[in-house]
Amino acid sequence: MNHPVLIAAGRTQASKDELQFIVTNLIGTYYPVEAVLTADIKEARKDALYICEDTEASQLLTVIPEENLFPLHLEVVSEHFFVLNKVPEGETLYVFNDTRPFADHLLEQCVDAHLNASAFERITFEDTDPAIVEKALKEAKYITGTDFLTKKGRILQTTYKPLLREDVTIFPARRAPSMETSAPLIHRLLSERIEELKQSLAEVKKEGNEEKAAALLEEANTANLEFRLAALQSVTIGVQPFRLKESDLTEVDEGPIPEGTIPQIDTKETDKNGKDGNRDDSQAKQTISENSQIRKAVDEINKKAHNSEAVFGIHDATNRVTIKIVDKDTKKVLKEYPPEKTLDMIAKVWEMAGLLVDKKL
Repeated sequence: MNHPVLIAAGRTQASKDELQFIVTNLIGTYYPVEAVLTADIKEARKDALYICEDTEASQLLTVIPEENLFPLHLEVVSEHFFVLNKVPEGETLYVFNDTRPFADHLLEQCVDAHLNASAFERITFEDTDPAIVEKALKEAKYITGTDFLTKKGRILQTTYKPLLREDVTIFPARRAPSMETSAPLIHRLLSERIEELKQSLAEVKKEGNEEKAAALLEEANTANLEFRLAALQSVTIGVQPFRLKESDLTEVDEGPIPEGTIPQIDTKETDKNGKDGNRDDSQAKQTISENSQIRKAVDEINKKAHNSEAVFGIHDATNRVTIKIVDKDTKKVLKEYPPEKTLDMIAKVWEMAGLLVDKKL
């Protein structure tokens, strides 16, 4: 049985490269991911599954069957909005991007997050008059954009580097797919992998080769674990902001996805008494220390906030840190990081995890 080919399709060079990186980071290297420009897809390959941003789906559905197209909704990870709150009150924050859809969406999120910045503007170089882009870049003191277009202190496009102010501050933003849009892709790939293993298992059983059969079962369980981790990663990427360090308030992360930014998922079984084999005393102390650091980060945020405050909490079912942004006057919850529904979904996945291979095989 042949593996499906995975193709990441993007409108621009930067968007297709970013999507290829995101998908590979999500599902691992078992399925290699190719990258193409949306405009170059004239007809669908029968052996391929296509992944695109949800903003590109309608165009690609004219040439790709719906069952073979997996649109991903990409969001800036929540921690980025804490970083953006470093922009002083009274200043303008510019969103730098190739096209308008993502820039407009990020601008809306910045407004909703009640950041300190007093104004927000976009700079979209693919669909804006070059003279307007040049003028905006020369004026911009604070810029944010995806980490495939920006790095700390610089813009990657050589055309625009000379235009930047010497005192410019640039905040690279990392994006990740939502769990809701990642799930169909993960489920499809897991189903393909399980079907492949089932066929191989049937063949070796006919041969009476018990050793090969045991190896295939082990591979099936490994595959199940890999895709479980992919499913969890699609939401834990969004949870990562709440593992803030005090330095996160004064430093901007550099690079697309530094090693160690994705939380490690415990995979060892619990013993008969229900004691988690992974959670020894040292890990418990580390968790307490991390939570203490997060509390300090929240305190620092509150010192700089004016109309809202951050409230630290723990989600019972997942033991994950949560932060709510609350209006100081009305006590209305303005934002919740991560959303409670997302954490409830993680809890449900954890509850169901480990049963799939047994049922399939």
